[in-house]
Amino acid sequence: MLSPAEASEEVEAPTPLSVATSFVRRALKLLPVDGVRLLASPSYELLGAAGICDESNSASIKPSVAAVAALDAPIVVERFPEGALVALPVVAGDKVVATLELYANQRWSPDRRESAVGRMLARCAEQLFDSEGELLATVSEDRAMLLGALTLVDATSVPHDDQLLGAITALLAPLADASSVGIAVVNQQGYLQMLPGSFGASDALVASSQLSRTEANSAAAEVFNRGRTLLANAPSRDASRFPEWIEGYGITRLMTVPLAVAGKPLGVLHLANKSTDFNDTDARRAEALAPFVAGVIQQACRRRDIGRKEAVAAVVSRAATAVAAGEWLGVGSAAEGLEYFLDDLRRVLGATTAAVVPSDHSGPPTYVGSPLDAGPASRAFEAGMRGSVTLRSSVSRPQAPGESGWTTLYVPIAVEGRGEGHLALLRIPCEPFRKHERAAVIQMSNIIALSWTTERYRLRQAEIARLRERERIADDIHDHVAQTLFGGKITMQSLISQMPEDSDLRLTADRALGMLVRSEQSLREAIYGLAGGSRQRAGLADRLVDAVHELEEQFAVAVELVAQSAVLAAADSLPEPVTVAVVAAAREAVINAVKHARASEITVEVAQNEAMRLDVIVRDNGIGSAVTAEGYGRRAMSRKLAAQGASVEFQAAPGGGTEVQIHAPLTVRD
Repeated sequence: MLSPAEASEEVEAPTPLSVATSFVRRALKLLPVDGVRLLASPSYELLGAAGICDESNSASIKPSVAAVAALDAPIVVERFPEGALVALPVVAGDKVVATLELYANQRWSPDRRESAVGRMLARCAEQLFDSEGELLATVSEDRAMLLGALTLVDATSVPHDDQLLGAITALLAPLADASSVGIAVVNQQGYLQMLPGSFGASDALVASSQLSRTEANSAAAEVFNRGRTLLANAPSRDASRFPEWIEGYGITRLMTVPLAVAGKPLGVLHLANKSTDFNDTDARRAEALAPFVAGVIQQACRRRDIGRKEAVAAVVSRAATAVAAGEWLGVGSAAEGLEYFLDDLRRVLGATTAAVVPSDHSGPPTYVGSPLDAGPASRAFEAGMRGSVTLRSSVSRPQAPGESGWTTLYVPIAVEGRGEGHLALLRIPCEPFRKHERAAVIQMSNIIALSWTTERYRLRQAEIARLRERERIADDIHDHVAQTLFGGKITMQSLISQMPEDSDLRLTADRALGMLVRSEQSLREAIYGLAGGSRQRAGLADRLVDAVHELEEQFAVAVELVAQSAVLAAADSLPEPVTVAVVAAAREAVINAVKHARASEITVEVAQNEAMRLDVIVRDNGIGSAVTAEGYGRRAMSRKLAAQGASVEFQAAPGGGTEVQIHAPLTVRD
């Protein structure tokens, strides 16, 4: 916006062209362009020019057709080999009365802030024309203030803070012949935080600008607390407490104006780098528009907060709906669903990294977002994840220009009243989590806990169904197979009673009856196991003894079991699955010795070596042909033992025959 124009040094009174020229010269200061000119529409008559677009060079610059664009629409750039030209319409009443053109000697691509500055300058140029579209010789301060207020109201439509700062810069900077504007707003923690786009500085520098409202010797804190404008025409002297920030923003002169809404302090407005000292007139003009600026900033902050709240609520709602539909938000290999919603939450909260960390080692942590590095923020974040499962938050504020700082938040995931992990977020740069954000993270942790609880219930129901199916199978075996086997045993006993005691046939029948009896016993044990019986399971020693006796009777071969009692006691400490696998392998080795090696003598030795390893060695005096054979049986034996952490070796026995060595680590039984 243009302040009341004054005559140039060459003329004693302002003219329409001098007013327009003054406007474009001030506009030139606000953007990284090389020239600005104002052209009448539709005649393209030159009304004012500055920089390389002055009257001597204007003929060489190609005219442009202005494109009417909304304040938040993408800016239109026409590119040429020698540079870029941006054309913006100047509207008075309901018609385009002029075109504001910005020319750069390089390939210029305006960012969002620069686009907003350009469009706001075109809007401010309206004050140069009357209702008929004719240039005015003078612009009254009342007219300028009214247009500024109306323009600020329109600025509430821009969606981003940097665009808003661009619009406010274009409106307020010419008011005091300043070249940049910055705004700091107090947050819930009582810190004045610069808004993106302030002073046209980088995002990193702006994000690091956090100042406590109670900070002594701070111009911004003093203006915020006292509500009085402060002029610092020598910032290195007047604001010597923070020289690094003054240098970082390139500030040579500074005017700081309080911003308040309905008497409640909101923040401060900085106007910087006037070519001459700021004065009381500059302060009065800025203070006149400060309430409108404060209103616009408050509305923008509220709009941003509402948008964030809606986005967070939508993420939480989608996660809750998914869990209600049966989706499991698990960890480790089952973390796909969790990663999706966790990354959604991280994105809408503006967090850098998010993680779900189980406390019971049921799976690895699930991370989304930027990978952690060796920096202090990542180290602090990981250290916090190793802490107790409680609701915690930590803040590390930036201490120098460009430093980011960080904020962490840890929310427990409680399942059935017990903390079984936490949901953790890392936000860089430092921006404390607000109340509604913390509430959303707690909701998400509760949804994850509900998912884990639901999955446990599902697994329990599946286990109950599995046990019921085992009971049904046990009942069927008992009612049919066991009864048939029992009938066969009774029939065999009756048949044997009719045979002469000294007949060879009776001896064979006795062995068959013994096999039927043992089969019946094994079947009843299987039924008992299927039905979930809690009978004490036999150890390795007892099972080997039973297996040796059974094989002796079945194949009429001598099998010797060799072991010390201390070794057998140690063998009984093997876990149940390992015991089953070792006995099955030893039994298979004895059967192979009889069937394939035609052995007549077999020894089963149980030993313990110094490495806390149990060895079951099966030796035979057979032909030894099975030593090099690699059949399915051997592969199956090796596979089953390996599944339980055991192993098997085949080699020639001393003096002939085969030796099968089964190795199992000694551990405490579950």
